[in-house]
Amino acid sequence: MTKVLRVCLLTLILCGILSQGRPYNLSINSKASTAGIAQFASEPLTPGEPKAGSLPAVEQGSDPVLGPTQYTVQYPGGGVKLVLEFRADYPMNFFVRRNLPVTIEEKNVVADFGPFFGGTLSLPRKLPIDAATYYIAVRNFSPRVVNFTLTANLLGPPTADTVDFSLPTLGLGDKIEVGSIPTAAPATCALGRTQYTISLADSVYCSVPTGWNVSLFGDQPLKLYARLGQRVTVANGTVVADTSSNSSNGGGFFFQSISGAAAPGVRTFFIAVENCSPNTANYVLSFGPFVGDLPAPSINWVSLEGKKLHVNGYFLNLASVVLINGEPQATKYGGRVYDRFFAEDILIVKNARKKIPLGEIVTINVDTRSGCITYPFLFIRRDE
Repeated sequence: MTKVLRVCLLTLILCGILSQGRPYNLSINSKASTAGIAQFASEPLTPGEPKAGSLPAVEQGSDPVLGPTQYTVQYPGGGVKLVLEFRADYPMNFFVRRNLPVTIEEKNVVADFGPFFGGTLSLPRKLPIDAATYYIAVRNFSPRVVNFTLTANLLGPPTADTVDFSLPTLGLGDKIEVGSIPTAAPATCALGRTQYTISLADSVYCSVPTGWNVSLFGDQPLKLYARLGQRVTVANGTVVADTSSNSSNGGGFFFQSISGAAAPGVRTFFIAVENCSPNTANYVLSFGPFVGDLPAPSINWVSLEGKKLHVNGYFLNLASVVLINGEPQATKYGGRVYDRFFAEDILIVKNARKKIPLGEIVTINVDTRSGCITYPFLFIRRDE
């Protein structure tokens, strides 16, 4: 449970940082003057070539300041994606700002993105998708020298027919794809060659909801389509899809896995972008993984006390029914106890001892009567 909460909390933190599209202020309680911070050297990054650097140790009790060098990378715009990679041998901060140097103003760091401890950042994240200069500032806050590398890569629009995304490859945060669709013929629309797939794992049992947020931004009016199980196609001049959304109003989709599905399985959706404008359209497509921040209804432990079976778990409501080897039992709600994280509900089955043979394993489930049944809990009676 601790691991789930930690992942969910980190997801919220990182997604909050990465989704920023405007300068923000981050207080560092620094007494350094703005004028002193403004004096820095500038070094350009060559795409594909790592740039190594180091920052001196910070004395205990001193104020952290930005490194004396800021690194710049030229983004050409259009359907090109800029991927910045940050690596350090000890925790430090990276900041990124579009078209302006990162500064400290009134004790606050002014940047568009950051602070990062490491990893990658894909740009642009939203409009505009035009040429820009990105500034990268670094900051050490530890009492030791920190060595780091910065790498900038420019990736052209995808050329594959299908680009697949899956939660394990994304980790935390979201995934940005930048693409381009050529001008359509007069009075027609052009469907982008590349389509993107996302998958959802449905369960017959109660499970933590997972899903995807998909958002589209374009420098021309665009349409976003989704279709279950097969590619979006065009038949007789009409797009064949299950649903559509318009980019002009921040179009996008939200997909969520099914808990308590009729049968377990994986649903795969194909995502396509369409250009109906008379100009080449560039777009940013954002795929953000979603993980529910509360555990699913579940059994934590089972005990046999005299003739009564006690079932403790999360989110087992008043209407819940205990199942022994799949058979519903007369169930009484026994109240609630509190552990470190959430309240545990107690369900009680009277006269359960005779239904659980000594030394045999039985399967305990709870039908929550709210659309799903908990994962099986195996219980063995060991006492006389």
